[in-house]
Amino acid sequence: MKKIAIALAVFAGVAAAQSKTPLTGVWKRTEIQYTGPQARAISMTTPGFFIFTGKYYSTLRIDDEYSRPEVDVSKASAPELLQLWRSVMAQTGTYEIRGTTLITHPIAAKAPQAMHPDSFVKYSFKLDGDTLLLRETAISTLPIIANPATFKLARIE
Repeated sequence: MKKIAIALAVFAGVAAAQSKTPLTGVWKRTEIQYTGPQARAISMTTPGFFIFTGKYYSTLRIDDEYSRPEVDVSKASAPELLQLWRSVMAQTGTYEIRGTTLITHPIAAKAPQAMHPDSFVKYSFKLDGDTLLLRETAISTLPIIANPATFKLARIE
């Protein structure tokens, strides 16, 4: 019985170790770097987080460089609600790492087209200590991104 307990403990330890990736943790977006005709880097004041476990990810962020107005949603007009909702990006699913490529596979998302079984988003990534750079390189509905954005993230947990 003792040998079985030891074997289970070792297996559990190996399984736990295998469930971690270099990205495992909670990451706060600190900057977006845009390329192309309107290239610029923006220090983010709006919230944005990426959370990675060994197999799953979740992201919720406000993709707007300006503060959103406070609106009483029970009294807001359709255009006011659209302005609030348009900049919200929410997605969760599984992910895989291939070298320096991160591929996310959404399961649930704000955008219904992202929940198609073949949907994915590819990023190139660079990890430097507690700083992570994610650059969008392809989306299942857009195989080549002409002017990709790069998210700069800081590990907070």
